[in-house]
Amino acid sequence: MEFTFHQEDWQTIEQGEKDCYLLTNGLGGYSGLSIIGSAARGDQALLMAAKKAPNVRWHLITNVFEKLVVDKTEYILTSQRMKSGEDYQGFQYLQEFVHNDFDRESLQWKFLAGGVVLRKTILMPHGENTVAIKYEAENIEGKQVRLEVTPLLRFSAKKDIFDKEQTILFEHSNNRQEGHKIIANEYTVYLSTNAEVLQQEGHLFGEMYFSQDERDGREAYGDAYMNHSIVFDFKQNGTSDKYCGSMVFSTQPIPYTEDIYNTLLDKVNMYKEMLLRQAAVTSELGKQLVLSADAYVVNRDSTNGKSIIAGYPFFEDWGRDTMIALAGTTMVTGRFTDCKSILRTFAKYVKNGLLPNLFPEGDANPMYNSADAPLLFINAVYEYMEYANDYDFQAEIVPVLEQIVENYQKGTD
Repeated sequence: MEFTFHQEDWQTIEQGEKDCYLLTNGLGGYSGLSIIGSAARGDQALLMAAKKAPNVRWHLITNVFEKLVVDKTEYILTSQRMKSGEDYQGFQYLQEFVHNDFDRESLQWKFLAGGVVLRKTILMPHGENTVAIKYEAENIEGKQVRLEVTPLLRFSAKKDIFDKEQTILFEHSNNRQEGHKIIANEYTVYLSTNAEVLQQEGHLFGEMYFSQDERDGREAYGDAYMNHSIVFDFKQNGTSDKYCGSMVFSTQPIPYTEDIYNTLLDKVNMYKEMLLRQAAVTSELGKQLVLSADAYVVNRDSTNGKSIIAGYPFFEDWGRDTMIALAGTTMVTGRFTDCKSILRTFAKYVKNGLLPNLFPEGDANPMYNSADAPLLFINAVYEYMEYANDYDFQAEIVPVLEQIVENYQKGTD
């Protein structure tokens, strides 16, 4: 299904912050900002990576600061509210935002500045802490066009505020195949691009104002760090009126090739096609729900299985939420192997008739603070066997269900 927004949807920056995009990677990591490209919350990010799936997450790159230069005239395409009140209002050049999961390039922005049309697309492959951006310029008047993109680096744990004292290093490479490195806090982000990369003296971006966080009583301000720029010269690669450039940020090395963006795009679309084949849903709405539901099915490293995350950008995977959402995310979508993995994970951690509402991380113990999750679990087991026609599962799971019922009869913790 196509979700399209136009300039009347963002007459002000406040209006543009009301709607957001979300891309996920099945690990708990995500890319999510407002549709005008601003961060209205400290947990919104261009690249939120999962260090340990699904909820040990690191905020690596908040955003990219984009400056389009047309015949020496500068146009700031970035939108961001600032603590100083001098906001970046790139949304005034944004003509259209489109999210269409059935289109090959599902997430697109269209800017118009100085007579040049700039299209931007973003993708995030499944199973990787990777985000890729492609820019395409339409320059029919043959103007001198340059796009300067500066990553806003954060490199902090998801729940932490930005540490202004940390050291964030940039390692420039003259070998395009090898790529560049951004290093901080034992984390390395690899940058692959066909553009010129210029190292600059490191400095702070300035405190961003997170209006939605202030409304909720959270930290209202946060900064980021800048130490390099990625420069696309849209006149250097030929005489056509269309020019493309791409860049990839990842926690794993991805050697640059001229077809790197399309290779990742093929991977994204092959995964979507697999989900739709598995679900065997025919209606357009049904197909959209299958793809949307996938955002919440994640790996859980601590149990070597699957889980369901309760929401983005804040929430983790909780027992109650998982059992409520299990049918819609895994059963009607035909993901029976994932469903059974989740049920087995929770069955393993049943204690005195209770299910964990929060799983253990590191040396922490599970938290058993949900009275209704075990009852929802019993219902989910029944629904699974009905949907999957897997009645052999009874022999394995019924003893766990009996334990829940017995403990509820005599009183749980």
